[in-house]
Amino acid sequence: MSIAEDMLDGLLCCGCGVYIGKNGEGPSYCSDCKPPTKSIKIEKTIKCPMCNKRFKKQWDLDQHRKDVHG
Repeated sequence: MSIAEDMLDGLLCCGCGVYIGKNGEGPSYCSDCKPPTKSIKIEKTIKCPMCNKRFKKQWDLDQHRKDVHG
């Protein structure tokens, strides 16, 4: 068998190739390479209408507008 086949069969970690021995269970990852199960959080930003710079908080935008744009 090849390394790729062993990874697909679950014998080797799909991330680093270390032996994990889960034969026949399909592709698996070891505890060090396990991909995150949480979805990536996309933070909403507020855009300055004058210069298009983006801010995470309204207060930061207000301060920016006061300091930079007068």
